[in-house]
Amino acid sequence: MSGKDFFKTVFSNWHIKLLSLIIAVFIVVVYRIQSLDERYLTVPLKVKYSSKVIPSSAVAEVVKLTIKGKTEDIFLISDRDIVAVANFSDIYENGKYSVPIKLEKSGSAKILSDIEIVVSPSSMSVTLEEKLRKTLKIVPDTVGMVATGYGINSETMTPQYVMVEGPKSYLNNISTISTETINISDIKEDSSFETRVKIENNSLKIIGSPISRYSINIGEVIKTQIINNLDLSLIGAEKANLTLKYNYDISKSFIKIRAKELELLKKRKDIFSFYIDCSFINDVGTYTLKVQTYSIDGFEILNFEPKTIVVEAVKKEE
Repeated sequence: MSGKDFFKTVFSNWHIKLLSLIIAVFIVVVYRIQSLDERYLTVPLKVKYSSKVIPSSAVAEVVKLTIKGKTEDIFLISDRDIVAVANFSDIYENGKYSVPIKLEKSGSAKILSDIEIVVSPSSMSVTLEEKLRKTLKIVPDTVGMVATGYGINSETMTPQYVMVEGPKSYLNNISTISTETINISDIKEDSSFETRVKIENNSLKIIGSPISRYSINIGEVIKTQIINNLDLSLIGAEKANLTLKYNYDISKSFIKIRAKELELLKKRKDIFSFYIDCSFINDVGTYTLKVQTYSIDGFEILNFEPKTIVVEAVKKEE
């Protein structure tokens, strides 16, 4: 066959042959795609910033990967083999920025070449602003109440302050930072709790240790109480030839006492009463007698009324 005949044979009906070739390539590609398996992974997102700026709000910490390839290949890759990176380290000014998310591969992900890895999202956008460091006072976040009858005499945080780093706009508006929740329910004695500073804004970073200790000094609560309408009794009022007369307005009587709250809760109010000593009265006459109270252990009497009672002694009628 001459060269002329060869080229004539090759290029005759060329459009049909070209279409056949395209169809064949398409079939191969479809076959390869259909024969590939898919696997999904979630991997850490490492975000790099310059020393001058920081994101103004929380940012994503992970991204999703779609891995396509042969089944035996894609399952050799673990989430430890790939790290997603968003690099803002060359940005030093405030503003909104977007960068592509790139993948750093190691292990099997780096060795296997016949696989496809797609990251979602493919880019990351953040608003950056000036970074600030500030010292904040640590405030305990307590729940519950100490045991009935007890109170907190004093409380301390060690350390009292912590250094934090974060967006200037946020840190300029706060002066304190709280701890994780501390339960002090039903405590009756001095106690100490190890706790941590609570980060409520993910853009904040603790400089140093986040550990702190909350200590409280517990004591029994001392309270005052006023009791009204107290009974009055007369001692030595029985006289052979005298009758004792007096006026006592019980509605105006009261006693003010101080004691431990637990004692006040346990004692009945009717144990408190007044008396006057009439044992020395032997003759007719008018007497101003001092009102006295019964002493009860654990109770301090601060005040009471009335202080005196006028008693009139008259002869008994025969």
